[in-house]
Formats: sequence, structure tokens, C-alpha cells
Amino acid sequence: MATFFGKPGNEPGDQMLYKALDNLPKDVIIYPQPKLVYKDETCYPDYVVVHKDRGVIVLEVKDW
Repeated sequence: MATFFGKPGNEPGDQMLYKALDNLPKDVIIYPQPKLVYKDETCYPDYVVVHKDRGVIVLEVKDW
């Protein structure tokens, strides 16, 4: 089970991805809806997935 810091969004797509990400190994760290800041821009992606050997993935879920 992955390590989560935060709560996922309420949208169905966010909930489905949360369940899928939970099956990742425990050395994977997942930040649901983190605040990312660069200069004067702020965004809140749905998930940021971090692994010490494999890098970082920023995920944005689009519900249709």
C-alpha cells in the first residue's frame, strides 16, 4: 500500500484513481491535491506521485 499525505477530491474519477494508486508499493509517496507554487502561479493538481528511484509524476484527473 502506498503512503498518502492528504485526502483525494470528491469527484468519481479522483476516487477511482485513489483506489488504483493505493495498490502501489509502500515506498511510493502520494500527495492528493497538493499546493504547487512557482513564482506567482499556484495550482492544485489531483495527485503528485513520488518515488525515490523513479522520480515524480503529476496527475490531473478529468471527469467526463
